Amino acid sequence: MKKAFTVCVIVGVLGCGGGQDGPQPRPADTQTEVASFLESYDLALTTRDVALLRTLYAEDGRFEWIEDGEIRYRSPDDILAGLAALPSDAAIRTEYEGRTITPVGAVGARVSTRFVTVIGEEPTAFEFSGMITMVLEKGPAGWRIVGGHTSSERQDGR
Repeated sequence: MKKAFTVCVIVGVLGCGGGQDGPQPRPADTQTEVASFLESYDLALTTRDVALLRTLYAEDGRFEWIEDGEIRYRSPDDILAGLAALPSDAAIRTEYEGRTITPVGAVGARVSTRFVTVIGEEPTAFEFSGMITMVLEKGPAGWRIVGGHTSSERQDGR
């Protein structure tokens, strides 16, 4: 009787598969997929591809982007309006350093990286730098930015 109960428990656990549907992404897959997503995101920003950018943000009401301690953007439309407010001929270039991609659960990832962004051309270029973090989620259409944070370095070191 004890053996039959043990076999039933083992078969039951194996049959349930931990309650997850389908194969789960491996951390290496998440790293590769998110890195590819970030390249697409950077290219879309650099080229101001508004149509592509719109597809890279979550549009279900959860999105928020924080800058220097304040919520600056509550929707992809807010982000795109901010981009549209820049002069259309001003180049946008961002360099990233020390990127970390951390899988979160079965369908999420956290990204953190230092950055330097230059908007415009000399002698009127505007430059700022700091740290970016993003929360990404993978859905049926691929990875999307659910939220993020940017903090800029201050001259006084705080």
